[in-house]
Amino acid sequence: MKICLLCGTFNPIHNGHLAIANFVQKKFNFEKVLFIPSYISPFKQNLDKTIALMRLEMVKLAVKDINKFDFSDIEYNFDQVSYTYNTICAIYKKYKDQIEGKINFIIGYDAFLNIDKWYKTEELKKLVEFLVCKRNIGNNENIKEKFQALKENGYDFKLLDFTPINISSSQIRNNIKINKKIDSMVPKDVREYIYEKKLYR
Repeated sequence: MKICLLCGTFNPIHNGHLAIANFVQKKFNFEKVLFIPSYISPFKQNLDKTIALMRLEMVKLAVKDINKFDFSDIEYNFDQVSYTYNTICAIYKKYKDQIEGKINFIIGYDAFLNIDKWYKTEELKKLVEFLVCKRNIGNNENIKEKFQALKENGYDFKLLDFTPINISSSQIRNNIKINKKIDSMVPKDVREYIYEKKLYR
């Protein structure tokens, strides 16, 4: 099985997340794109834990009717900071001999440029092929040199020719605070869940 992971806080999940997942699924013909919301992100450890299960529920709602999309609560089972290396090891253990080749991992280029500083990065790079959303880096030589250095240091990655949709979770939360519509930004079921639970008010 060819599998790809999209991890994040998803606070909330939005149409931009679904668009990149759809792009990579079609481009690489993945049999499963697995959305994994973090319980406690190492980069956002002050995130309100009371909303953790609601973030998971919104991910469930967003992917429930999309073929080849699924979700995992695997990081919630850790009940601690969600390091990517631990998540990857848990996914390998869960699917055992079903996984074909390396697990693919969608990541933004800004995060990827710091991948050599991640927890157990030397072990992580042996398990994962990174799919990097490069955005518009233009002729930035420093970034190009960093990509080259990562390749020389054994990081396996592909740069995606994908233009991200201009949506962010923080923008959605702000819109809700000021009573501005979010209809075009999130799936219908997610929007209804946010309003029902009075989230981000």
